[in-house]
Amino acid sequence: MKRKKSFVSRKVDWKLLVIGISIVLAAFGSKDSRVDTIISQLLPVSSQQLVPSVVVTPIFVPQEEMVAVKRVIDGDTIELTDGRRLRYIGINAPELSVQNGKTCFSREATAKNKILVEGKTIRMVNDISDIDKYERLLRYVWVGDIFVNEILIREGFAQVSTFPPDVLYKDVFLAAEKQARTEMMGLWGSTCTNKK
Repeated sequence: MKRKKSFVSRKVDWKLLVIGISIVLAAFGSKDSRVDTIISQLLPVSSQQLVPSVVVTPIFVPQEEMVAVKRVIDGDTIELTDGRRLRYIGINAPELSVQNGKTCFSREATAKNKILVEGKTIRMVNDISDIDKYERLLRYVWVGDIFVNEILIREGFAQVSTFPPDVLYKDVFLAAEKQARTEMMGLWGSTCTNKK
């Protein structure tokens, strides 16, 4: 003969079922307030505390660091006093390497970068990626209120070069490049555009 479950046992099973459904809904992002209302009516207060609520936690939180710049390597790369190398996110300045040969406006971009950051303390902020394949830090850089990445683009010393997932300032950079092109600044001036 099969015994029936007692009332208490069925009540516990019901609570576990509701809690299980709540966990599944939370895991799949249910934001329907009706679900919370139904759960709150079905469970006593002490059991409601066991039901997880949907909490949106940011996946990415930018981190800032103040550091000193030892030297400028080229128009978009610097070396810090602690020996780390840093590549500006979202921009590409003309190369100043012997291997690639000098490209148009590379000396000017390097000189502008020196004026902006060499020997100064900068505030660097990360995006999603921490380092590139060459193990350089990938950062947005400010000197005081000057956003170095943006100013290099706006004044025509670099062009926009964004790669997901590091696209926090993509729209700012695109607007800066549009302005530089319109005003024929730096790279977009006749010095470089007439060379083939």
